[in-house]
Amino acid sequence: MRAFIKKYWLLLTILFGGAVVVLFLLTRGRVQPPVPSPSPTPQPFVLEHVFPPSGKQELGDAGLALSFSFSTPIDLSSVVVTLKPYLPFDLFTDKEGKILYIKPLPKWNYNVEYKINISLKSKDGKELDSPIEQVFMFTQMRNSPLSE
Repeated sequence: MRAFIKKYWLLLTILFGGAVVVLFLLTRGRVQPPVPSPSPTPQPFVLEHVFPPSGKQELGDAGLALSFSFSTPIDLSSVVVTLKPYLPFDLFTDKEGKILYIKPLPKWNYNVEYKINISLKSKDGKELDSPIEQVFMFTQMRNSPLSE
């Protein structure tokens, strides 16, 4: 066997090297290239929902907070609220920062028309296309256990 290896060592080296190259090429074709992770689509910053809606509303609890739901979290430090006639209020958000609450201190006055303007930014610095403007009036509920 040694004599055979000595005589054909060059041929065996070429065959072994060729086999290694062939195996390398065959396995390399099976390896999947890394798939790039998709980048998230930027979310527009918009007002999605207001509660209660504009207009005249019957309200059983005059301490109810207004709520403004947004598509992305808001920067609470950027919120500017103008309320006419003026009434003290508190501003806060939900855990996600997507809902802005405006709670009267101590409560809304019935049969008073309020005009509210709100400007704010999202946490990533986006602004609304235009400030939020809402006009509302609360009236006391009739025939409600809360009004007795």
